[in-house]
Amino acid sequence: MNLGDPAAFLNVYDPDKEVEKVSDFMANGMTAVQVSATLDAQQANAQANEGDWLLQLFGGGTAAAPLEQTLAPQSRDHIDEWPGLFKGEYHFATAALAQLAPARDWLQWTTNEAEKGLAITAPPDLQERLQQLPREVRSSNNRYELCADPAHLQQAIELARQAKAEDETWPQLHYLWPQHPIVEWLVDRVITLFGRHRAPIIQSHYLQPGEQAFVMLGLVPNRKGQPLLVDWQVASRQPGQPFTLEPYEAFLQRAGLQAGQLPNPGVNASVQDLQAVLPEAVARMRQHMVQRQTAFAGEMQQRLQGTLADLEHLQNEQLRQLEWRLQKQLEQVRRGQFERRSQIIRRVFDEYRHWAEDTLSTEPEPYLQVLAAVCG
Repeated sequence: MNLGDPAAFLNVYDPDKEVEKVSDFMANGMTAVQVSATLDAQQANAQANEGDWLLQLFGGGTAAAPLEQTLAPQSRDHIDEWPGLFKGEYHFATAALAQLAPARDWLQWTTNEAEKGLAITAPPDLQERLQQLPREVRSSNNRYELCADPAHLQQAIELARQAKAEDETWPQLHYLWPQHPIVEWLVDRVITLFGRHRAPIIQSHYLQPGEQAFVMLGLVPNRKGQPLLVDWQVASRQPGQPFTLEPYEAFLQRAGLQAGQLPNPGVNASVQDLQAVLPEAVARMRQHMVQRQTAFAGEMQQRLQGTLADLEHLQNEQLRQLEWRLQKQLEQVRRGQFERRSQIIRRVFDEYRHWAEDTLSTEPEPYLQVLAAVCG
């Protein structure tokens, strides 16, 4: 019996499990015809429902419960919703659009409060960014509709699935979430409203009179510049007291930093006073990040050494397998092929070693950034 590629039919994608599954067919007394019919039916069912994952993402589909059971519970233990200044992505997007184009002369957009949706006509720079999307996702008239309500997304997905083959089968409604390219474009656009090396100053009546605080971001990058450790802290102090660090989440609640909760008094804050104490706040945050980096770098060094040891072991196994495959050939031919192929193996593993060292090795100095200043 010829099954062709078993990975496409058995859906286990593991050689040992494939052998075990076929052995179970044989142990149950199934004939070759019965096995072939069973696998064809399973493959047809998988292809007919290959879009279920998109529907399940928004809470729809009959397979939502089995999908939930297959996910390990501990996989979500380390994923927490990051506290933000807005109630959701819809509120952020509408506020960003209002800030970017109050006169709406260069940016055309509308909102739907009831459905938490918005429609935007992409300007030229956004059109260029959206070229990274697949062709079926891009709009022909550069008009995009986004919605933060999963129920409406579920309806749009189901409607697209029921369309005919010659019709558009991609949902016309996009999910309004942080990783959508339009939302990322809005974030970049809002950031550019502030000049280089500048941060907003916020006055909060929830703080003590004269209290000063700096919202700071510290990160430890690797040799590629990719962040390995990110830490948000707030350096705050009472008048006449030294700076102390406070977790960002706790300060967010204490200072009432939520959109729509803090009135704008229209009075310019004292920039000179904040600039005078900024070096002290930065020094306190740097001390904290250096301490964290020391412990973190030790953990990453252990991980790097383990990765390098695994690569060394795997390279030796590759060379041993190569020598075993060539042992039946003539000595001269075998030695030439062994040298040529072993050089390729060593070059590949050297590249993996360099990648591991650049990825898991931290830079000597942490990176610090002041995001905002808050005063009472």
